[in-house]
Amino acid sequence: MRAIKFRSGGSGSGSTCSAKAGKSRGSFPAAAADDNTTAAKTMAMVAAEAGIEPSELHHDAAFSNLGVVSLMSLVIAERFREQLGIAVNGSLFLEFPTVGDLRSWLVEYYS
Repeated sequence: MRAIKFRSGGSGSGSTCSAKAGKSRGSFPAAAADDNTTAAKTMAMVAAEAGIEPSELHHDAAFSNLGVVSLMSLVIAERFREQLGIAVNGSLFLEFPTVGDLRSWLVEYYS
């Protein structure tokens, strides 16, 4: 199992950066049934930043194929910290390259 350092932080609003992305062909959407979970909130943030619909965040979709580039990953990491109190490294999407990888980690540590 992969580990990533994180810490709790405050809340606020983040800046945005958007990019057009291609559609992923995953097996099922990664959106949780309960939109109030941390995993669902983070997936909604990723979708908003990438300029795609949350339903396009399929389990096996690679963030790199969704348009999540290095600058955008820094913006998303900052939004996670400011809005959810989850402090992660800018390398988050390298450590968890697919939607399913990131979602599994979030469910394990933030459920």
